[in-house]
Amino acid sequence: MNAKEFWSWIFSHLEVNDLYSIIKETEIVFKGFRLNSATDLGGNNKKLFQSTLLQRQNISKIKLYIVKEKPFSFNKSDTYKDKEINELYTMCLTSSNLLEVLLSLIQENDEKKAIQVYAYVKQENFNLLKEKGLQNKSAMQEVRDNSSIEKNEKKKDDVKLSKLEGKISNLKEEVEKRDKNHKEAIQIKDEQYSKLLNRYNEKNKLYTELLKISRIAEEEFKKEKKKWEQDETNLHKQIKQKDLQILKLVEELQINSLTKQSKVKLSKKKILLVGNPMNNRLCRDENFDFDILEDGIDMEYYHFKEDYDAYWVLSYILNNKSRTLLQKNMSFNKLDSKKVMYFYDFLTLKNKVEALKRDEVRV
Repeated sequence: MNAKEFWSWIFSHLEVNDLYSIIKETEIVFKGFRLNSATDLGGNNKKLFQSTLLQRQNISKIKLYIVKEKPFSFNKSDTYKDKEINELYTMCLTSSNLLEVLLSLIQENDEKKAIQVYAYVKQENFNLLKEKGLQNKSAMQEVRDNSSIEKNEKKKDDVKLSKLEGKISNLKEEVEKRDKNHKEAIQIKDEQYSKLLNRYNEKNKLYTELLKISRIAEEEFKKEKKKWEQDETNLHKQIKQKDLQILKLVEELQINSLTKQSKVKLSKKKILLVGNPMNNRLCRDENFDFDILEDGIDMEYYHFKEDYDAYWVLSYILNNKSRTLLQKNMSFNKLDSKKVMYFYDFLTLKNKVEALKRDEVRV
């Protein structure tokens, strides 16, 4: 017999108020839903609560609570724990209620026998499982009512006792305060007078010192103002002289810069040749810095760096496979298209080199 099926039957046949009290006492939490009252356990939320209550850890909490607190009371003189399964079945048919028998066994810490009785009833007389919950008033409600009365009486007594203790304590504190206040009253007045006198003397002394400092500061300000005015005049003269010197220096630097620019030679262009032109003279030209990417390299996965001034693809050197793989190369496709040139014969390559050399000579 599945324990979850057994507990599912128990939960569905308990009074809603009893089930709500058990949930609150065991502090079971329903994710995504806040349980405010017993009425929340019905309606569309019933399946949600059932699935949460049937979790292993929650069944353990509820079972431990029922065994420990024994919240249900029944009118019976002996225990069900010592009876045989068939005896308990007969009692369910005659004098007792099935839910009462099962709850009593759980309170007596015999869940195993309770499950056996449930399985036996299910096999022998399935209609018994369709019975409603506990007969008459909820047994758990009776326990709560009696307990509530006792708690209320005790609470009233505690309140009365607390009030008396509070009055005694207040009277005691009041007497002690009066005695202490009487002794401290004269001392406080003397201290207040002494403090006021000290404050007056301190303020009078501070005022005298501030007046003295103010006069000294005024004299210092007059002297500094005269000095600042003289310094400002001198500074303006120095700035004017410096401006003239800077202007002269700028003119000299411009002349020198123009002279140096005419002598400076352009830096070599750094070019990557995709394919070997097989021409040593062209590759060793002092005006260019050529790097050669041989045709035998895997053109699809070669990583093209972006620090070249130009990328010349010698299509007349590369075979069909290399040209196709080159177009699939991701790093090649990311290059600046303005830097990439294609050459389909050696003459075009040679003319391009000569044209660049002539441009440099003009500069």
